[in-house]
Amino acid sequence: MKLHLPPTYLRIVVAIAVSFLLSSSFTVYGQACQFQQGQNGGVGLPVVSPVEFERGNSNANKSHFAEGFSVPYRIEFTTLEANQQYRVRIAFDVKKNGRVAFDYITGFQNLQLSTSLSPELVNPLVGTGLQNLSGISSSFLAIPSPAYTTNTIFNSTAGNSFAQLKTTAGFNPEISLPTSPFSSSLRDKGNMAIWNATLNSIQYVGGVDISPGTVSVAMEIVFTKANNANNVVLAWGGHIASLLDWGQGNSASAISGSPYHMYVETVVKTNDGSMICNGNMDCQLSSDAVTPAPTCSITGPSTLCASTTLVNYKAVLDASQNGPVSYNWSVVNLSSSTTAQLSGSGAGVSSVDTLLQAIIPSDSFLVRLRVQRGGIFNYCYLNSVDSPGTKVKKLNVEVQAQAMPTVISLNSASTSQLNATIQLNGSIVTTGFNY
Repeated sequence: MKLHLPPTYLRIVVAIAVSFLLSSSFTVYGQACQFQQGQNGGVGLPVVSPVEFERGNSNANKSHFAEGFSVPYRIEFTTLEANQQYRVRIAFDVKKNGRVAFDYITGFQNLQLSTSLSPELVNPLVGTGLQNLSGISSSFLAIPSPAYTTNTIFNSTAGNSFAQLKTTAGFNPEISLPTSPFSSSLRDKGNMAIWNATLNSIQYVGGVDISPGTVSVAMEIVFTKANNANNVVLAWGGHIASLLDWGQGNSASAISGSPYHMYVETVVKTNDGSMICNGNMDCQLSSDAVTPAPTCSITGPSTLCASTTLVNYKAVLDASQNGPVSYNWSVVNLSSSTTAQLSGSGAGVSSVDTLLQAIIPSDSFLVRLRVQRGGIFNYCYLNSVDSPGTKVKKLNVEVQAQAMPTVISLNSASTSQLNATIQLNGSIVTTGFNY
């Protein structure tokens, strides 16, 4: 007996079948391209190093990033064909509400403020199908300067920042603790990196009008899959726009909400244009996980008399401009390595005067200030932003004087000699004076 189904029922069955096939297709796309962002531990929580890569959004419970850091990103490709070439199109929010969010693309390792602070290690292979596999090849390619807009001033500012980041002064590459398993070229802040494939080209999709309040920019990366069945991992960083580059009120921390979006728009095979992944996959970073890096400077005496028990050092903070800063003074005795500490916090002030009492335990010592804002901390030193700063020295001065002759007549026209002996830290200087 044949079963005759009404046309309406058949249409429903066909619709369900098509829906199932489409759902299966998108599931395959999702498995083919695993897009994730790095999370380095929440604000005020223990640092996570190496960073953890997770799918989806990040906030202050998961991450603490300073302006000028780069948020690490990666894509793990799981179903690519051997020896085939692919094109990836990523995009990011350059501006939100008239302020700069991400200003350019960097290498994946950019999480160090100064030489006094250890970097937070980024290992893009952790948790992927390539982790612990031996013999996996890698490739890197220079990221072009971010001259992708029609505005020459914007291009110059972003380009200068990018160029500075790639210098030795920009800690490039970072010396990671624990030691990074990757070469300096792979960790170079000016290079994009890929594993189990070869990078062929990288370019911004240029000619972007930067004048609107909200603007996104795209970049295209072309690579060739290695001749094997293993996965491919592509890694890069999104540079968080800093007020040092863009000025007060124009940088990333001035944007509220979740303004930092990085997208994977499409992944296609170049020889026939067949789609591997699409759907505008994105990762967001909330502004509560981003803060201006705190800064400070210390001024005060670098030489003291032996009898000194009270000395004043002045620290200039950026609390009045960029929000509350907590601080901690350290005075390190170079002879016995003991430390005296004083703590406090400052909000809405530009400087803090601190009296360090009875902190002269040896012939020399160092002065350091640790400042912290929103989970991001930094150091400054006496007369320097770099360790160890100016060494403070205690001067032990003794003066002895003797006149020859010891008695003279007021009517005498003769000249007498005054010998003064000065001992400075054990070194004797003898000077004669005629009177």
